[in-house]
Amino acid sequence: MSSSDSSSAESRLATAKTVLTTAASVAATAMLAKSLVQDYLPDEVHQYISYAFRIFFGYFSSQMTIIIEEFEGFVHNEVFEAAEAYLATKISPSNKRIKVSKHEKENNYNVTVERDEEVIDTFNGVKFRWVLLCHQV
Repeated sequence: MSSSDSSSAESRLATAKTVLTTAASVAATAMLAKSLVQDYLPDEVHQYISYAFRIFFGYFSSQMTIIIEEFEGFVHNEVFEAAEAYLATKISPSNKRIKVSKHEKENNYNVTVERDEEVIDTFNGVKFRWVLLCHQV
C-alpha cells in the first residue's frame, strides 16, 4: 500500500467522521427544538409551526394529503361518516387499536379505527395511508 492510498483512506475516514458528527449535532438540535416547542409554546403556535414544516417538506414529496373533517360547521360531514364506514372494513390484524361502541337503541356494534391508528389500503393500484387525527376546536 502506498502512502497516497493510506492518506486517501485517512481523508475519507475523517470526512465520514465529520459527516456523522454533523448529523448527530443536527439531530440533537432538532430534538431539543421540538421539546422546547412542545413544552413552552401555546398549542396554537405549535400547530402553526407543525403546519409550516408540513407545507415546506410537502414540496419535496409525491404524496398528497386529503383532510376530511368530521363536522362542516355544526353539521356532521357525510364524507367523514362514509370514510369511517369504509375503513371499518379495512381493519387488519396489523392494527393495534380499534374502537368498538354500541348505542343503546342499536342492535349492531360500531367498529372503527382509533385515534392516530393507521390503515393501509390499495384501491385501483393506488396506495392510501389513512390516519385518524384529532384536534380540539
